Amino acid sequence: AVGRNDEGKNSDEALNSYGEDEKQTMNGDPASSETNSLGSNEIIHAPAVMPSFPGEKNALEKYLQKHLSCSQFRQSAGSGGKLILSFIVSAEGNIYGVEILKDDVGFGCAEEAVRLLEGMPKWNAGMNNNHPVNVKLVLPIEMETTGK
Repeated sequence: AVGRNDEGKNSDEALNSYGEDEKQTMNGDPASSETNSLGSNEIIHAPAVMPSFPGEKNALEKYLQKHLSCSQFRQSAGSGGKLILSFIVSAEGNIYGVEILKDDVGFGCAEEAVRLLEGMPKWNAGMNNNHPVNVKLVLPIEMETTGK
């Protein structure tokens, strides 16, 4: 199922920073002009309130299922695969800095997932001390085939 991780959690629950340091800066990122409400360009990995995709609890998973088109992979005889992407949700709710961390799917699916993430609607920003902050997230996406 798209949006499920190895522990069976949905995409919204699976977003994490994989133990990275709590803060970093947006050095070298073309979108680094995005700052939180305190004027900082720090990226937080564990804010008090995590960013969220707008809508109901499984809205991100439903969005990915509806919009992630990877027909060549889905029709292949393989057993499935996993994509892992990282991205930043700015204090304004914009998505940028999307990176492919793992692609054992192929068929251009990771690039399609990057395109999809970069074009997502605005998110609800993460919060620290009642102020919106920039947050780096990691998103695992399980892909399944329909077989031939």
